[in-house]
Amino acid sequence: MLLILKEVVEQCNFIDIYDETLVICINNNLYIGEKVFKFNALLININSKKNIIVGKGVDWSNFIINLENEHIIEIEDHIILNGNFEKNILLNCNSHLGLYNFYDNTKFITKIKFESKLESYLERDGALFLAFENSIKYLLYRSDVFFWQRNLLDIYNFDSNVIKVNYKITKIFGVINETLWLSIEYTHLVGLSMDNGSVLHHFSINDLLPPENKYRWLFPHFDEEAGTISYCESNAYFVLDLKTLKVIDFHSFIIPDKSKQWTIVSCTMDDDFVYFNGNLGGSFFSPSAVGIFDRHKKEVVWYEDLKLYEQDQYRFINHPPQYGGVKLYVHDSKGTLYIYEREDLKLT
Repeated sequence: MLLILKEVVEQCNFIDIYDETLVICINNNLYIGEKVFKFNALLININSKKNIIVGKGVDWSNFIINLENEHIIEIEDHIILNGNFEKNILLNCNSHLGLYNFYDNTKFITKIKFESKLESYLERDGALFLAFENSIKYLLYRSDVFFWQRNLLDIYNFDSNVIKVNYKITKIFGVINETLWLSIEYTHLVGLSMDNGSVLHHFSINDLLPPENKYRWLFPHFDEEAGTISYCESNAYFVLDLKTLKVIDFHSFIIPDKSKQWTIVSCTMDDDFVYFNGNLGGSFFSPSAVGIFDRHKKEVVWYEDLKLYEQDQYRFINHPPQYGGVKLYVHDSKGTLYIYEREDLKLT
């Protein structure tokens, strides 16, 4: 595989991919392919299936963009971005949970108050699963009463003081075979019954891996259709089958020659490749290299070290690379975007 640096763009707030197209904010404009929106966006959440983008501006204003009619709706309340939505945007309405339906443009404010930070949420078939730091709650659409709820103490048998200090629910992944999957502190996975919230599975990810590959797994790739969750970080790549609770694919980057050993910091992935940033023969800090790992061949098929530290000790690749439309997009900590284009399919 060969990629060539084609373009460098300065002063980018962020990058993302929508339907193989680059989403980028430059000079107070939000670009989605050839579409331009007069909005200085800072953070966004994209639902490609619904053609909806929600986000916050640099002034912390809140907005919804309907990509079908290119209509921008500005919201007075705070939009909650860290979740997966189907037809309702979650809002913080003066410490109460609110729902904004972008199909009929209606807002519903529940009587439910935020007890702590909402770490993650999932909307599915008219129901909401809300993960707070120490509890997960199941809420039917436009209801003021939780259908069921589980505290972290109910989920995992840790000492209560240890949980309060060190452990919290970090993410809701999705549903496989009527089991709701979530993570605790990026190291443990929990499967709850959709019906009543009872604990069906709970285990440490690291217990399934060799001791030298243990880590805190921050960048999961959840595939509901395949029933798997994949990771490529630190010194390992692996795929966990959530139906059998077994690792079905594994590769360790640990080799005798440490100067040629990869340290993966973060990544995105598709069915064939992992697009990562990291360091070759280096540490986790200030990742300066970008690469592509072939999930089938189990090897890095392309990489380039940008050596950003030679320009500025505070310049590094602080976001996972994004791939779409035969282009690889790399965003650094100073707001510079590097655009690589795939030239051929030969291995380097």
